[in-house]
Amino acid sequence: MKKVVFLFDGQGAFKPGIGRELYAKYQMAKEVIEHSSSILNYDLKKYIWGEEASKTSSLTSVDQPAISVISLAYAEILKEMVFPVVSL
Repeated sequence: MKKVVFLFDGQGAFKPGIGRELYAKYQMAKEVIEHSSSILNYDLKKYIWGEEASKTSSLTSVDQPAISVISLAYAEILKEMVFPVVSL
């Protein structure tokens, strides 16, 4: 069996609303986003879906973690559903 590794560069284009459907549909996404918010010491949802979302793309301190967290949520969902992962 082939082994899978997910690699994230932490870069990308931020769009307000990123990951909203994931959060609504998958418990694992909720857990990743909530846990990440507690580590970051701010409510990530506020910056990616709330009033602050339109300003987030100009805040590297928020948009880069948001992109990474949503990428991690996708990876965790895929890991849970499909792939035997070697490293994350």
